[in-house]
Amino acid sequence: MHNSPNTSKTLQEDFVLAVRSYITFVDTQAADSKLDHGMLFHHLAELQVAGLRFFKNSHAIPANEIENEDHEDTEALARHQQRYNEVSKQLGGLAFNYYHDISDPHAIYEPAEVGMGSLTDDLADIYLELADGLRRFESGNTDDAVWHWRFSYMAHWGTHLCSAMLALRRWNESRWRVAEAG
Repeated sequence: MHNSPNTSKTLQEDFVLAVRSYITFVDTQAADSKLDHGMLFHHLAELQVAGLRFFKNSHAIPANEIENEDHEDTEALARHQQRYNEVSKQLGGLAFNYYHDISDPHAIYEPAEVGMGSLTDDLADIYLELADGLRRFESGNTDDAVWHWRFSYMAHWGTHLCSAMLALRRWNESRWRVAEAG
């Protein structure tokens, strides 16, 4: 089934709304206040659903038409690290940070490699990737923004999103079990 341009536009609008909503949520957090984990999960779920629907129906854009990245620019890297530190500090009200992470859940015949994930790192990386795409989008580079969001979802922030959602889900489950037992 082929989607009409209006459907694609609506999916794009839904995703941009979810991006803005998540960024606003993080921006309004005070480092010393308790973070609402239910709302955090809600924003992450919105990003997941809106993103998957939008990316499935957005067209790939040739890489040679995309804005150059600043990966070799030391000033850009320093600004990125500074913003990462600021966002991480804003997320200081998390009830937990570290969690176990399994590298490949599909390697069922191999011993699982259990690592450690960081919810703060997940949330900050998601924030920075989305904010970079939103900057491109708001400056009128829609195709560049869409390409950036889609590519970085597949290469980076999508994994952080899934890991963060699972960590929050497991944390909530443990709280429910304690409440039921008590």
